[in-house]
Amino acid sequence: MYYGFMTSQGITKAQLQSNIWKFYLFHPIGVAIGMAIPVIVLFWQDNGLSLTQVMILQSLFSIILIAFEVPSGYLADVYGRKKTFTWSAVFILSSVIAYSIGSGFLTFLISESLMAVGLSLLSGADSAFLYDTLKQLGREKEYKQIWGKRIFYGVFLMAILNLLGGWLASYELRYIWYAAIIPTLLMLLMSFTLHEPERSKLIYKKGYLHTLRTIIHEEILNKPKLKWLIIYTGITFSFFHGAFWFYQPIFEITGVEIVYYGAIFAGFNVVSGLVSRYAYRIESFMGKKLTLISLTVLSGLGIILMSRILFLFTFLFILLHQFVRGMYHVVVSDYINELTDSSIRATVLSAQSLFARFFYAMLIPFLGLAADIYSVPQMLFVMGITALVSGGIVLLGLHRYKLV
Repeated sequence: MYYGFMTSQGITKAQLQSNIWKFYLFHPIGVAIGMAIPVIVLFWQDNGLSLTQVMILQSLFSIILIAFEVPSGYLADVYGRKKTFTWSAVFILSSVIAYSIGSGFLTFLISESLMAVGLSLLSGADSAFLYDTLKQLGREKEYKQIWGKRIFYGVFLMAILNLLGGWLASYELRYIWYAAIIPTLLMLLMSFTLHEPERSKLIYKKGYLHTLRTIIHEEILNKPKLKWLIIYTGITFSFFHGAFWFYQPIFEITGVEIVYYGAIFAGFNVVSGLVSRYAYRIESFMGKKLTLISLTVLSGLGIILMSRILFLFTFLFILLHQFVRGMYHVVVSDYINELTDSSIRATVLSAQSLFARFFYAMLIPFLGLAADIYSVPQMLFVMGITALVSGGIVLLGLHRYKLV
């Protein structure tokens, strides 16, 4: 490589190199949702939504993410990642603006739909964009290092945004959305300055849907070990992630002042990030069997404790979920990798993610309905017991095939 190099599209080396630092900054979802996450359930409730409606919103959000997963990757491959990033920013910015001026279930459903489409457009396109940029620069071996830095910076950016969101919400809940407009607009403007690298890493190849169906049937349904492991991931993800939407109502019940919500959520992100950072060491110490059992037990136990022991520091029990969250993605993907051939590994991981999100989308509306009919603590107690029982059944299935 030399500084006079230019691609077939007329892009210089310096322009391609600028993609890397812009890639670190192009994180609209962190800006838009990072400030809102600590108080978003309270925001929805303050605008007239019941917990049932909150959970229906999140269920539909997940379904839209699933539905747009494949077409968004196809669009990125065909029309380019830069255009995909631009449209992603447009949808996310539109969602933030709708949230800043709207109220009521229908408006928020539109906002969540816009956000889901925007996120799906980013899915896969961001990693492919980085890889292709590095490949064209002859630096593809740095991919893992740069991608890891992006995740590391993202965790701490999210923590800072959580703090800012909690502080803004202590004055007025809607301020979080006003504050998110400007940086999200900057992300849109930044998308115009990106330089499209030549596409070498396709997100979705021709016939992907047929391949996905074939792999689900032949490699998952007909392989008991992999099938039970994917069921396990769906159960675990659904319960610990479903409980997330009840953290804020529990804070409210236990008397935590809203100004501290951001600090608590920032702490959650730091703990989860540290667990992810050292997950390989923790798993090495505990072993596969104890790790899989612990994720099930801690997921259900955390829900039960936060439902039965209600005092100012009940939020500390949620740290059990941050351990599960930090370990989940690291160890689950590793265990699935061990059971699959490298040629189909990415597709199997996609199928696992789709199953987990679908199961979660089906479960959470019933959680919201139960919370409205009874109470949040009562619903959480039953949810925790259900998580332990269903998780125990799946662990027995894993034990039968010597996975635990």
